[in-house]
Amino acid sequence: MTTSKLLKYLTYGLVLQSATLPAFADAGIPTKMAIGPMGWILLIAIIPIEAKIAEKILKIPPWKGLEISGRANFVSTLAGVPITWFLLVISELMLGGGSRRIGHVASTTDWIFRSIIEGPVLVPGSAPEWYIPLALSMMNFPFCLMSVLVEQKATEKFIDNVCTKALLQKWAWFANIASYAFINSLIAIATISTFLLSKQAH
Repeated sequence: MTTSKLLKYLTYGLVLQSATLPAFADAGIPTKMAIGPMGWILLIAIIPIEAKIAEKILKIPPWKGLEISGRANFVSTLAGVPITWFLLVISELMLGGGSRRIGHVASTTDWIFRSIIEGPVLVPGSAPEWYIPLALSMMNFPFCLMSVLVEQKATEKFIDNVCTKALLQKWAWFANIASYAFINSLIAIATISTFLLSKQAH
């Protein structure tokens, strides 16, 4: 990747990371505020996971796996994550998510519907305990798809002398499925732990 392209990704990423929505008195909570910092922290675990998968699939040494995984995840976290979040916000608005659609009092079916489309901006309301973890988990599916695309494109020219594009695509799929399964398992563990602690407190 050339320096000019790296600077371009950096500029796009910084603009999207700092982008905000108009403020309203009953506005929801943009999950980008948590996803942004957490994405960079999770790279400590995700880069080695995807590097190990690269070693197995691409038949490359460990240092090369770390280099490819680090480069791919840097671009994905900097640009892919905020772009996906922005597209999901647009989808949420188009699908009528939030209090403007069904109000703050919702049935279980309504909350399930809301968890599918309201991950980008969590709307205020008396939500059940499982709503936020489920919303975050649901949002990881489009994040995973975007990561596969971005990581493959970010490393295509970089690995021409290492493997074929077909193998690179295979790595991108397997690596990101493993990464997002890991992230969703962390969400599940945190949710169960919080639930158990709340039960002990009562």
